[in-house]
Amino acid sequence: MGRFRGRVGVRMLCLCAALMLTGLAACAEGFVIAPLPEGGVEITGWSGDESELSVPPEIDGERVAAIGARAFAGRKELERVVLPEGLERMGDGAFADCPGLEEISVPASVTRVGENPFAGCESLKKLALADGGPYLEMINGVLFGDGGRRLICCPRTLPMERYVVPEGTGRIDPRAFSDCNRLVRIILPDSVTDIGADAFEGHANLTLIVGRGSFAERYARENGLKYNYTDAAEWLADDQSEEMGS
Repeated sequence: MGRFRGRVGVRMLCLCAALMLTGLAACAEGFVIAPLPEGGVEITGWSGDESELSVPPEIDGERVAAIGARAFAGRKELERVVLPEGLERMGDGAFADCPGLEEISVPASVTRVGENPFAGCESLKKLALADGGPYLEMINGVLFGDGGRRLICCPRTLPMERYVVPEGTGRIDPRAFSDCNRLVRIILPDSVTDIGADAFEGHANLTLIVGRGSFAERYARENGLKYNYTDAAEWLADDQSEEMGS
């Protein structure tokens, strides 16, 4: 029995050593996994305590294909995470409410993402996407999916007071702008027809700029948010003054 434990220990040491070559101290132990019908496994939880974590591409010989809903949610110790090539999807709020998470690297293999996997990550500074991914992209520091039609997450640390949601965006994920306290104005195009719950929570001074009769206007009114119209003279005057630096 002692010899068996020794072999397991050697295997874990080898795995840890291999992962350390990536620059992160991490092991495969501590992951809770579930098999997937199409093959591979989904990580559904984690009991580790590392601040820097490299998720392995395989666990117990099975490919890591998915991160489940809220699998790493609420982990205060996490600061930096590297996700493996071969990962295909992340579930709703997979890393939600990790207050210390500053950086996460996402592989090009990810093709499905649940509702805002980074909601409430108040320290998030860097979302690093591998080149060539077919689904996710960064547009002016904001995470989009589905060919730019879905706004997933605006990092709280993005240094701007005014943000223009690109024309063609159709959906804004839940808590997408959660606690982005620097923002005082978000301009929403008429193409937006779906806004998730609490997309703009935590904004005491935020004003939404919306089209008259648009979905965004109705959303703002029904949720008690301050708003103005894209053609309103007072907003246009204020915006021009800001751009001129006066």
